[in-house]
Amino acid sequence: MKRIPLLFAGLLCAGVNVHANDDTAIRAFVATYDRAYQTGDTQAVETLLAADYRGVVEGAVKDRAAALAEFAAMDHAAITAMSTRLERIHVAGDLAVAVGRIHWTKGDETGGEYLTLVLRREAGQWKAVDEHVSDFAEDTAR
Repeated sequence: MKRIPLLFAGLLCAGVNVHANDDTAIRAFVATYDRAYQTGDTQAVETLLAADYRGVVEGAVKDRAAALAEFAAMDHAAITAMSTRLERIHVAGDLAVAVGRIHWTKGDETGGEYLTLVLRREAGQWKAVDEHVSDFAEDTAR
């Protein structure tokens, strides 16, 4: 029986830990994004978006400045609940793609969107580079 060299085994374990840490960091990133939307924390959102950020929401394309201006103008107090459930996270070096669903409540209205988020690691922190959001039908909201 061949033994795995100790250095190789260590690298395998390190790779698993890096992936687990990335997964945790990306989930924390999304949770911070959700909290910022509920509270209207523009400063938090500014730290999450890369300088070359681009968002596509229901077909409308927005650069970083337009997205931040729209965020600042929103009525965040109306959002009584918001959570994003990530279904898949793919990490390749300093790039990641997170796919999931956003669920929200505004007063008596509930809804949700599909989310695809492309992230890039910059100076050790994940930043949103591209974001695509589109509504899902009421019967698939669960």
